[in-house]
Amino acid sequence: VALMAPLLLAAPAATAGTITAFTVAADSAVSGSRARQVKVYVPDGLSTAAPMVVALHGCQQTHDDVLNDWGLKAAADRHRFILVAPFITTYDGLRNTNCWGFWLDQHRHEGRGEPEDLRRIGAAVEARWAVDANRRYITGLSSGGAMAAVAAVTHNEYWAAAASAAGLPYGEDSGSVSF
Repeated sequence: VALMAPLLLAAPAATAGTITAFTVAADSAVSGSRARQVKVYVPDGLSTAAPMVVALHGCQQTHDDVLNDWGLKAAADRHRFILVAPFITTYDGLRNTNCWGFWLDQHRHEGRGEPEDLRRIGAAVEARWAVDANRRYITGLSSGGAMAAVAAVTHNEYWAAAASAAGLPYGEDSGSVSF
């Protein structure tokens, strides 16, 4: 029994919430816009406007990795935020599987491509759930971290803060990610 106590203490916390999946359609007026699959985790019992955290997967990952492997659902339950996990879904150009295009010019400017799609995803979430407009955050891992930095630069009036884990800074080019 004494050996079991540390194992029980180390067990991950159970999450209690709802996952909703939907697609945000491409915007024909936005160059480089694509339909984006999105999964949103909402903790049970949210009764007031909550912070929104958009978390972007890295290359060769999906939104399911964000939801199931990063511990963010448990964090959302504990800290009472809405967790949004977009999927790159489709892309143009030469990239590794499921990489965000943070180094491509068509995806590095306000009103264009992936950063505009991410802002539109945030707006779609806000249309469905009560989000605190002063607490919209974006983060990501690797290429998702680099795209979070791009989104923070291109839409600094929308995102309250951004965090990049193992991502590159805004402005890096394809030489930074070459084979």
